[in-house]
Amino acid sequence: METSGIPGPRSVNPRTPLNRYATGESPASGRGGVQCPFRSLQHLPTWADRRRTFERVAASLRPQGRFAFNAIAFDHQIAARLDGERQERPVPHTIRYAVGDNRIDLVLDDGATSSFWWATKNEWLGLLDVAGLELEALYGGFGREPYTEDSREYVFVARRP
Repeated sequence: METSGIPGPRSVNPRTPLNRYATGESPASGRGGVQCPFRSLQHLPTWADRRRTFERVAASLRPQGRFAFNAIAFDHQIAARLDGERQERPVPHTIRYAVGDNRIDLVLDDGATSSFWWATKNEWLGLLDVAGLELEALYGGFGREPYTEDSREYVFVARRP
């Protein structure tokens, strides 16, 4: 996880993307924050793993500090289309869905596997709640696109009270 400031709602232009950290710029607001990009939290396989992570993030934040992360919103139509399909980019691999386990496996030709677990919006909100964090914003992308029922990604911005 990268630690840096995350802008407050009044401190930046609403068109400013949340992922400015990728350019090396720090949108620090002086309150501290943690950004967890690239759907990194979805590599934690269990609720307990995620809960501990959220609790540790919350404990590391100063009051009013923010925690931003993104996650995929599971799309059954995409899963049905891609399950078992071989893809060449970025490296040759096959995608396998284990729906009952909320898991996506990317299987390389040599058998190496990288697994990824999805969660619902309410599961993510529950993790924020048990960690004592408050939801400040929910977006449909890092460019602050509005979250709608058709969004394929969640971008959460939470705040420590």
